[in-house]
This record gives sequence, structure tokens and C-alpha cells, in this order.
Amino acid sequence: MEQQPKLLYETIYDLIEFRGIKQGKIAEAMTMSNNNWYKARQKKLRNLNIQDINQLATFLDLPAEQVFSLCYAVYKQADAELPL
Repeated sequence: MEQQPKLLYETIYDLIEFRGIKQGKIAEAMTMSNNNWYKARQKKLRNLNIQDINQLATFLDLPAEQVFSLCYAVYKQADAELPL
């Protein structure tokens, strides 16, 4: 059985940490206040919209699909952590 290689990052948080980007720069790139970015993180990115993801993708110089996938991974992890 062939194993998938482990990615350096599984979520957008991992990518941000891997690249060493400050949280304030992420908020600035998405034209959010630091407070709104903090709230978005608390809500596990449930309140991000397509424009936010596109702006973040442009800032990170990545395809929007990949950034969406990394943000979606945060959402799915939070969903999996909820008690049934």
C-alpha cells in the first residue's frame, strides 16, 4: 500500500505558521481589522466569504482553490471536534 506524503501544512493556520506570517498581515491582506480576524479564528473561519479567501490567496500567491481547501480544513477539524 502506497502512503501519501505528509504535507508541511494541513490547514491555513499551519501554512501561516510555516511561512512565519504575522496575524496582523493576514488581517491586513483581507482588509479586516485585527479584531475581526481574531473573531474569525474563534469561529473556525465560518464567517469568511469568497472575497476574503480571494484576497488571502492573492496575498499568499496561491490559487484560491488551495486557500479555500486549507480554510475548509479548519472548518472540518472544528466540526469533527464537536461532541455528538
